[in-house]
Amino acid sequence: MTNAVLLNNVEHRDLRVVTERASEFGHNTWYALMFPLEFRALQGQYPIFFQRDAASGKFFPLALLGLQPGENLFLRDGHWASSYVPLTIRLGPFLIGRQNFVYDGVHKSRRVIHIDLDSPRVSRERGEALFLEYGGNSPYLDSVADMLDAIHHGIEQSEKFIRALQAHGLLESFTLDVTLDSGEANQLGGFYTVDEERLRGLSSEDLNELHREGFLEAIYMVMASQSQLRRLIDERTAGSPRDNGGNMGQPFIETANLRSADEIGGIAPDNVLSALAGVDRPLILRGYCERFPAVRAATESARAMADYLLDHYSGVPVNGCYGSADTGGRVFYNDDMSGFNFQTRRTELGQLLDDILATAQSGQMPMRYMPSSEVTHWFPRFAAENDAGLQGVSPLGSLWLGNKVRVAAHYDFPNNLACNIAGRRRFTLLPPEQIANLYPGPLEFAPGGQEISLVDFYDPDFKRFPRFRQALDHALVAELAPGDALFLPGMWWHHVECLDALNVLYTHWWRDSAAFMGRPTNALLHAILGLRNLPEHQRKAWKALFSYYIFDADEGAAEHIEPSARGILQQPMSLDAAMQLRAKLQNDLKR
Repeated sequence: MTNAVLLNNVEHRDLRVVTERASEFGHNTWYALMFPLEFRALQGQYPIFFQRDAASGKFFPLALLGLQPGENLFLRDGHWASSYVPLTIRLGPFLIGRQNFVYDGVHKSRRVIHIDLDSPRVSRERGEALFLEYGGNSPYLDSVADMLDAIHHGIEQSEKFIRALQAHGLLESFTLDVTLDSGEANQLGGFYTVDEERLRGLSSEDLNELHREGFLEAIYMVMASQSQLRRLIDERTAGSPRDNGGNMGQPFIETANLRSADEIGGIAPDNVLSALAGVDRPLILRGYCERFPAVRAATESARAMADYLLDHYSGVPVNGCYGSADTGGRVFYNDDMSGFNFQTRRTELGQLLDDILATAQSGQMPMRYMPSSEVTHWFPRFAAENDAGLQGVSPLGSLWLGNKVRVAAHYDFPNNLACNIAGRRRFTLLPPEQIANLYPGPLEFAPGGQEISLVDFYDPDFKRFPRFRQALDHALVAELAPGDALFLPGMWWHHVECLDALNVLYTHWWRDSAAFMGRPTNALLHAILGLRNLPEHQRKAWKALFSYYIFDADEGAAEHIEPSARGILQQPMSLDAAMQLRAKLQNDLKR
């Protein structure tokens, strides 16, 4: 029995919801109800079938999670071993309700959120808060509202989809005998799937009708998803529903036996620039910043670190990023890549730090962090007290802080001296030429502004990203304690894991060329606009031009031209020449 009541911010202001996945929370189920709007995200990870309700006779789609009742092969140690969790699993103790009201004398009804107070996931001690301090909805509750809205529309869509399948006789029952490698036999019965022979026999008019309604694509996704049944069988045999080496109980990257990055000791702020001259690979500087006052505060306690930051805080609201525990701390996209798996809002630093410290007691931490923020604006006295000795290159100094967050592999154009102030941190480092093996995402739309690898380093799907194995052959790992630093040459890909409850990183970015020459990314985007869609023979011609003028050019490339006539080919380019070229490009782009 449930004890469902209308949720409100007075009676339930202190309620929290545990978002861990565990048998005691009812997650040891061998299938989950789902909706056609989820098919695209689900079909690459779960087999999709249908079941008929004995009482009502209605059909509904489901994602198969195991091979027998009570078995969920995606459930492990409070985590869900797949990048997409079905809506009905994520929903937890919440239900859609109706509330009647009168507006201008007219009786109306609206959807509202109910909560089952008897659910074991409802708590006052741990989990995601439902309401903010002054009564507003928490980011987690906002995400619940979005899920309930999606389920409401999903139910309507599912009913129309099932009616279309039945109208065309496309549902057929089946029994599947599954024999594991061990010889154990399982029989799956009571399920329905798409009758492929019947589908092939439909007229063009019927197929066009299904296509117009948006159902034909869903049908093909159901059919394609059934290849995932093999993954469930493999999991029973080898312990992994995805080909990631069978290390689901431990992040894959911890078991990959990567080579350590080079390291050096005895480097201090007064000799760091000479030590880094000519270095073109990542280099760990052990103990480099251990004497920083900020590091000394961090070694006292997380609270002392927070107080130190607050003492240096300008009072300007910071950007706070908030994601649920379902993210596993991974900063990434949402399920259909239409947005991100976290929300950003302006907040006071003290509030964000209190929230981060409070999550230390959570069994599975919600994501909380402040993205890189310039010290001159938000922490004006921090740089002077924690001097990294880089005045000769005029770096841009920024602070990043958060809990157990992991940032997808990405690269930055400038060089970076990253001083690890608080918490342990692990970098997985890959050279720039590995880009094709890292499967980068969209250029113009990424969680931190810079394109990221779509591979989950904790649970890589080698069937989807097979070349990632080749990237790992070139990967390095750098593990930093508080007081260590990492020199990261520009353009090196780096996946970053924050391993403690409070982590603070002090980054210093600088470039090796004059700022007036602009950002190379702009040149890449312009090339995509102007060159990418040319015929192959023209692209080859332009590749030769780029090699001659840019990638293979040296200071003597224009020696055959009179000095007075070299113009923008003169090396190095002067400020005047650069400004003239920038003006020309701006004018050309307006045409």
